[in-house]
Amino acid sequence: MAVVKAGDTAFAKANPNGLNGKQICSLSRYAGISDRTQVFGIFEIPIDASLTGSQLIAEMIWYFIEGYNYRAGEHPVNVESGYLKYRVPIEDEVLTFYKSNKTGRWWIELPFLSNVNNKLKQQTLLPCTRKDYELACDQNLPERWLKARRKNEV
Repeated sequence: MAVVKAGDTAFAKANPNGLNGKQICSLSRYAGISDRTQVFGIFEIPIDASLTGSQLIAEMIWYFIEGYNYRAGEHPVNVESGYLKYRVPIEDEVLTFYKSNKTGRWWIELPFLSNVNNKLKQQTLLPCTRKDYELACDQNLPERWLKARRKNEV
């Protein structure tokens, strides 16, 4: 709760700057939607919490539960079923994209290079957009993929 600005919590020792109530509720909802979130907590709640602050905490919990209710349950563990696979040859690479049949979400595969000392221990899927796929089809490596690859090769 220390990241929420004072005007939205009315806590005695709150910070003058920070996230507003709408932003913190949006983050709570996104945390609930994520298939990977296993624990949700709200910390640094002052003992003298005001009514406004308590209401904001209740809204954050409600938004998390709403997000949890809308989970798609498609964390791409088994991309062999329920996903369309697109292979795009570009330069000296072949990029592999996956599109969910259920939600239309996109992922791009980061290849595992066994001969390079990298952080990856297996092939990894990186969330992306249809625009990333279209860029690859136009023979442009997606910036998201390049950054992730550079990061993992260090």
